[in-house]
Amino acid sequence: MRKIAIFLLVLIICSDCSCQRTSDPRYLLSKGVSLYEKAEDSQKGAARAQMLEESENTLKQVVEKSPGDEASCLALARVLLARGKILEAEKLYRKVYEINPGSALACLGLGGILQNLQKRDEAVSWYERALKIDPRMVDAYCGLGDLAFDTMQYERAIGFYRQALLIDPKAENALSGLGDVYVDKGDLRQAEECFRTMLKNKPSHNYALLGLGDVLEKSGRTDEAEKLYLEAYNDSPGDDEVLYNIAHFYLKRGLFDKAEEFLLKARAVNPEYEWSNGAMAVILIQRGKLEEAEKELKLEIEKFPKNFEAHLLLARIYASRGLDDEAKKQVFMALGIGGDEARDILKQHPLPGKGEPVSSPPADRKKRRGR
Repeated sequence: MRKIAIFLLVLIICSDCSCQRTSDPRYLLSKGVSLYEKAEDSQKGAARAQMLEESENTLKQVVEKSPGDEASCLALARVLLARGKILEAEKLYRKVYEINPGSALACLGLGGILQNLQKRDEAVSWYERALKIDPRMVDAYCGLGDLAFDTMQYERAIGFYRQALLIDPKAENALSGLGDVYVDKGDLRQAEECFRTMLKNKPSHNYALLGLGDVLEKSGRTDEAEKLYLEAYNDSPGDDEVLYNIAHFYLKRGLFDKAEEFLLKARAVNPEYEWSNGAMAVILIQRGKLEEAEKELKLEIEKFPKNFEAHLLLARIYASRGLDDEAKKQVFMALGIGGDEARDILKQHPLPGKGEPVSSPPADRKKRRGR
């Protein structure tokens, strides 16, 4: 009996220690951060989503216990961003900045959020604040580079990315941003160099494989490009960006069955990806299924109202059916959104006449890295 009593006492003490450990804010913070890092390293899908949810719930416990703890708030804000809860993350970053105006990470986080919300001037201001606090903050230079790139200020973007690379020659965001700039400028040799450097640093880097594949495709080296795309797929078969890029590669090659195969795989992972419905519409048009294509384009526009390519493609369908007023309405909307780019597409591909076949040059929808 005495042995049993001692055993039970030890069990109770151990149980009590375990409970204390699992409720310790330091333990919970470590656990929450670890779950986030595992989620970021994992394939996209249900497992990643579950880990991020568990990470959020764990870190919320820490913030509730220690609402003024900077590290906990920053960790939770990062997880909220990964889960698409942008406004909640913004509140936390602002809270950290109020507590500590010298937090470069809070400034960086607010810069990224405001950039995503298309508040460019405010984003620039926060990135610049981050750099005043920490002049070696690579991600702040990359954020400024991205903002310059988005407004086609290519030389400014190159300057920011190169400044980041002076600090960290292996900075992935800087190399990929620089590669994207050179692609847009038509300098495929320098773009190729950027993406190959990324692959030298990390041979299985999906964005580098896709970026280099895009460069080789534009250079007419389609067989080499296909090998890179499929290498990315074999490495990450559940990555929606990889799947969509492969689908568009085959779409532009006119290999519609292969394009549909990868597009369906991509939609199973992420049905909300931009141009998902538009790409399916292109395939349906090629098969003469205009009514089904029209439905897909309307869904695309409903989800992404500023997708002017979808408006132009819908206008082509209406024009082919003799619905001139509807076609003009879609063209007007496309021009209002896409401006000169939409005009250039119309010049190269005028609307068909009534009864004429609908041509559908697929939009170049390679996805750039997100923040």
